[in-house]
Amino acid sequence: MTTSANHRPIFEFIVELGIRLQADSLTVAFASVYCHRVLRQKAFPGDQICPFTMASACVLVAGKVTNDARINTRDVMNMAYSVLHPQMAPLEIGDLSYALREGLVEMELVVLRFLRFRLNFEHPHQDLILMLRLLRDWYPNSLGRRFDDACRVSAMFLQDLYAEPQIVLDHKPRTLAVALLSMAFSSLRLTDVVEEDWATTFMPKYDGRHIARIKRKIVDRVYGNNGDREREDEDTADKTTREGEEAQTAKEKGEDEVIAAAAAKRRKTVDAERKRSAREW
Repeated sequence: MTTSANHRPIFEFIVELGIRLQADSLTVAFASVYCHRVLRQKAFPGDQICPFTMASACVLVAGKVTNDARINTRDVMNMAYSVLHPQMAPLEIGDLSYALREGLVEMELVVLRFLRFRLNFEHPHQDLILMLRLLRDWYPNSLGRRFDDACRVSAMFLQDLYAEPQIVLDHKPRTLAVALLSMAFSSLRLTDVVEEDWATTFMPKYDGRHIARIKRKIVDRVYGNNGDREREDEDTADKTTREGEEAQTAKEKGEDEVIAAAAAKRRKTVDAERKRSAREW
């Protein structure tokens, strides 16, 4: 069984496939978690089964679970082929397309068997939506005017999070929702929406330093480039004594800059991806 770092391109493939198909964010979430659960199993024959075919099958299974009308076998097959073979001509109807379609349908059954038909998991989507709606009413002057931006950026962070699905499984949905909203507000420079003021309402046991560590983990693992070393550093940090308040405050200010830069870079990438997808369709 390989490490999560080796699986990163597979999860990124699912996210890109979801963007091109204009799939619901929940569909991408379920597909990433399904793929993660399959890859974690020692019985999965990674040397015999193409992981990207398996990932495409996970998207199909997820589309059925979430009732996503945009997900169907033909479109998933064609778009997956386009993502994996960007220099090739679009897939035409013929022996190859029929073989790929049949293999994809059979792979759906393989995925379901590996998952043992356990298709649910706790996700932060509903918590995130509820918090945004409530905070819009609580902060009408600052957040109310930029509500659409807050929704778009938080949704972007949430979607990118599934390039590292283990983070989703490691933390409670509400905790993740608070961390993602905090990241979104930081990237939008909404200084009036102070995390400590609103987070305690949703989390009675709110711990700002714990949320800060989760934000660092997301930035490092999802947007960073140091891979396993950052994972080891994060795991070690979770076990050590917490930093002093002054040092933590200084670090959080620096993290706001990193989060803002990551958000700006990701927005450009997503916009370019959607434009390219529109041209292909």
